[in-house]
Amino acid sequence: MLDAQKLGVNLGTYGITFPVLQDRGALDEVIPTATEAAVSSTAYCAAGVRTGWKIYAGDHLLTDNQAVGDVVSWLGDRFAGRPARSDC
Repeated sequence: MLDAQKLGVNLGTYGITFPVLQDRGALDEVIPTATEAAVSSTAYCAAGVRTGWKIYAGDHLLTDNQAVGDVVSWLGDRFAGRPARSDC
């Protein structure tokens, strides 16, 4: 099931045509920040995907609580038709 998601793989084939917002906790013990950064900068940005990227101070679970305001704001901007910022 995880292999079928193809995150950051063959983006030309799977074509992401929508903006992506990624966040990670600097102390994430489940998904290392370097792994997420590689998907963001190496794969998504290289494929031209508008990618927002932010690192928070927390661990894997605490980051959700830290990011909620930014996520809600980001989604509100998309529904309002405002273009997504890209950190590429």
